[in-house]
Amino acid sequence: MESEVVGVVVAVIICIAIVVIASKQRKSQSDSDGDEKK
Repeated sequence: MESEVVGVVVAVIICIAIVVIASKQRKSQSDSDGDEKK
């Protein structure tokens, strides 16, 4: 049971980290949005 709980916690942390990193990249790359959105 403990291993399953740890896996869920790690998965949640990874998801939050991905969202935070994505939001930071979007803000920093707001000037070059035209290059990514074709």
